[in-house]
Amino acid sequence: MKLITFLSLFLILLAFQNCGDSARVNMILADENSSSFADDCIGLECVSPEELLWLKIREYEPYKILFSTQAAVGHFNVGGQCGTGLFENHTFLWELREGFGAQNVVGRGFADNRCYLGQFQVPISPNISPIFPDQRYQLQLELVGVGTSNEQFTNPMPSNKATLDILFLSTP
Repeated sequence: MKLITFLSLFLILLAFQNCGDSARVNMILADENSSSFADDCIGLECVSPEELLWLKIREYEPYKILFSTQAAVGHFNVGGQCGTGLFENHTFLWELREGFGAQNVVGRGFADNRCYLGQFQVPISPNISPIFPDQRYQLQLELVGVGTSNEQFTNPMPSNKATLDILFLSTP
């Protein structure tokens, strides 16, 4: 009985020591009660690759950036944790908007293959309108998988999207 208890605890601890995409895949595959599985479905073919795309921004809101008139105004980096699932290539799409909600777009762009070992850092550079000090902005970030024919795949759940409120400060 002690041996069975020990083996059970060992298997539970082994499952929790995995990190990143492989742990996420193992958790999905181990969950026999998951709605992703049909009764006759076994293995990775039961999970669509885009379901394994996810990101989490690590900055606190509002993300405060010191406004500089000398350097490249408004340029900053956003980082966090990510998972690209089974995609060899991926892209971070971003859009920076003035204020909250669907107001003026001041920048948009992309950064290819920035998720490495479960971490990402994406450079953001407003390229449509200037940035003004003491004003709030909103960054929308999305991680998409890129297929072999350069088609883009997105997670049907919003786990591959994040929003961050940003405040550019004129004084520290």
